Amino acid sequence: MKDPEAIGLPRIPVAAGIPVVVANSRGPESLGGLVAELGPLATAGTVEQAAEAGDFVLLAVPLTAHTVVPAALLRGRTVLDTSNYYPFRDDRIAELDDEKLTTGELVQRHFAGAGLVKVFNNILAHHIPQLARPSGAVDRTALPVASDDTDAKTRAAALVERLGFDTVDAGPLAESWRFEPRPPPTPGSTSPTRPYPTSVCSTHRARRCRPPCCGPPSTVPSGCGWSNAPSESTSAIRVQGLPRHFGRPCRVSATGQGPSLHLHRRNRSVCSS
Repeated sequence: MKDPEAIGLPRIPVAAGIPVVVANSRGPESLGGLVAELGPLATAGTVEQAAEAGDFVLLAVPLTAHTVVPAALLRGRTVLDTSNYYPFRDDRIAELDDEKLTTGELVQRHFAGAGLVKVFNNILAHHIPQLARPSGAVDRTALPVASDDTDAKTRAAALVERLGFDTVDAGPLAESWRFEPRPPPTPGSTSPTRPYPTSVCSTHRARRCRPPCCGPPSTVPSGCGWSNAPSESTSAIRVQGLPRHFGRPCRVSATGQGPSLHLHRRNRSVCSS
């Protein structure tokens, strides 16, 4: 299998002792090398066999290929959606260019009846095995998760934490644009521009968090609580963001009420406190 995400993602559940069934559009016979590399917990199967095999289905395909998977196969399943919108690859999709939908909402519309969770779309494939850490590790990475299905989000967060990452509740799929790459505008487009995001807080209070939140304290809005680096009296965690060319991860301090998490990419951020 040539897709780096499809290669990198199965390594983590296998390392955690979780059996996986891997499938692609070319058939199980094309997956022999990958399965041999992953070991005895990995098997190759058809798309149908993979969809029926476990409690979770991880979808790692180009965005425009998600409709190739029959929606009925994933009805009632918890689906982990890793897709992003790249116009150079996916061609232009008007509903995404006009910001009427997020990619998660677009994929959920096809898989009606599935508990779709947006996760693992903002971390490079080769970083997944590199950044996985045991619970409690001081350098553990946090990944945002978004879903319209609260139960599916809870199940997915538990799995992600078992796989070696903390999680940030990024809200419903409508808010998942906060941790997606923003495509360049269509030439001559008059589509709206998303405002600077409002933070997603555990208390569901809205706070304006304008970039550069990773800058000096003077640039951080009052009450936002972010620091450019941890002080001696605070611990720090890393929140994984988009690929490097979209920005850089922030390191933020932990508060007495639990960790403050921040994801910042260009002009969008996800905050939790």
